[in-house]
Amino acid sequence: MSERCSISFLPCKIQKTGAAKISKRYWKPRVQPDSTKTVYFRGRRLRGRVVKLPESMDGNILKLSDKTMQDTVSNDVLDQADHEDPEPVAVVEKLSIFNELTFYGHDILPATEDSMITGLTEWLDLAEAIHKT
Repeated sequence: MSERCSISFLPCKIQKTGAAKISKRYWKPRVQPDSTKTVYFRGRRLRGRVVKLPESMDGNILKLSDKTMQDTVSNDVLDQADHEDPEPVAVVEKLSIFNELTFYGHDILPATEDSMITGLTEWLDLAEAIHKT
């Protein structure tokens, strides 16, 4: 099973993409009574709005690997049709899973109408609607 991780969108540009070894000394979000989060980053207060994924969904952190899948189409089928060799299919590896995302703002909570939050919640509603049986 993949380990659970925490996803945070910060209101700043950091020259790194990917996992970070976070010391509890520097990153200790506190959950407030209204289910928001407050944390201090480099001396600045950040307020976070949590967006939970529906119970039926998990978010996945994936990494493109160097591996490729062997094509399952037999050479006989390829010889009968006038096809070029198929492109190799890349394999992705699951690194971790998550069930909520936190969107932070400087000193204030991001609005529920924030474009990132709205885009995510609308996509989740659409995904849930098209996958209902």
